[in-house]
Amino acid sequence: KCNGNQHWSAIMRDERIAHLTGVTPSDKPEDLYQHVADDTTDHCLRLKDDNSWYKRFMDHWKNEIKRKVTKRSTMCEAYGLTFYGIQRYLKEEGHLDWVPSEERNAAIVEMARAIKSSLDRTLEEPNKGKGFLKAVTEKANEVNRHLFWVTPSGFKVVHYYNKQQKRRSLATLFNKRELTFYVRTDDVNPREASQAISPNFIHSLDAAHMFLTIHCLIQAGVFSLSMVHDSYGCRPNDVKHMQDALRKMFLKIHEVNQLQVFKRQIENQLGVQLPDVPDTGNMDIRGVLDSSYFFA
Repeated sequence: KCNGNQHWSAIMRDERIAHLTGVTPSDKPEDLYQHVADDTTDHCLRLKDDNSWYKRFMDHWKNEIKRKVTKRSTMCEAYGLTFYGIQRYLKEEGHLDWVPSEERNAAIVEMARAIKSSLDRTLEEPNKGKGFLKAVTEKANEVNRHLFWVTPSGFKVVHYYNKQQKRRSLATLFNKRELTFYVRTDDVNPREASQAISPNFIHSLDAAHMFLTIHCLIQAGVFSLSMVHDSYGCRPNDVKHMQDALRKMFLKIHEVNQLQVFKRQIENQLGVQLPDVPDTGNMDIRGVLDSSYFFA
């Protein structure tokens, strides 16, 4: 269900993304991954007369880019995917191996541009939230402070990315050979801190959701569980309990605006006034309690 974007839809009260990821009720399962693939197809069809690569893509895939081509990029977009990340996934998964090797890099770049364009259109509201997180991190970088926050489960997250310094030394044991050592400092690495804030924030909500769900199930007498990141498992007789717990704990987390909570915590740490959180939509988060396809 692309749970990273489930969290973003709830944070931004984005009705469209909530619908596509099963946060709000629907009569049938929706599919954000297929939506992005279809939008990427439309993008290529619309511009194929101006871009010869798009025409080749449409000829190869018969005017329908496959879901698997855009899936990994869509999944990772919730965590702050870069343009180069899209290219890397296309290359690693071999989606453009049908292109002759001497042209393949150019094809990967153009396919990545089409996917990026689709993701930017589809996830416009979540991207505002990611922008806010980066703006807050940049404020902390300016005063050389490592961020930390407490998740809805009570877990403290320390966002620690530090600079390294080179040190050279003559090593007697190696015939006075010069060796280079990397020494950690406590100074913030601004680039790494800014790049990592979106994935770490959403992953921290993933972890809180799982922890609270497990706690809820244990209180209900359910102890046989198999949990990894965003994958939830239990015995068949307990599936209904688990589904109910998942919905209730998701609502518990997102009844309040988690960006507002984050902002207050960081303002208390830094003693500065941070930018306002982005405006949100009107999606009713309580609808998750009635969503049959929230977890599938």
